[in-house]
Amino acid sequence: MIGFLVDKVTMGLLADAIKSALEPGTGDKFVLVLNGVLGTLILVISATIWSGLEDSIHMFVFLFLAVGLTLSINWFIMEARALHAEGKLNLDGGSSKNDARKETKKTD
Repeated sequence: MIGFLVDKVTMGLLADAIKSALEPGTGDKFVLVLNGVLGTLILVISATIWSGLEDSIHMFVFLFLAVGLTLSINWFIMEARALHAEGKLNLDGGSSKNDARKETKKTD
């Protein structure tokens, strides 16, 4: 009985994850999961370097790239949310009257 409940909960989480992945835009859950995955990657690379299992230059480059990727993604999300708060960016996925493009005539 407990196995059935665990499977049902797992399938519910999997279905929610697939539904969230197929919807346009990024939600707060996606950002949290992405930060968790990248944080875990940074932790694993740091532990590998610290333990001495692999302390080649490649691991330091991977660590630098992982930290840079994490910082750049979070900076981009913060900037997009700031623009959305100012009304300069529509994060809803649909076009509004203000965002409608004017049709331009062909010039050549």
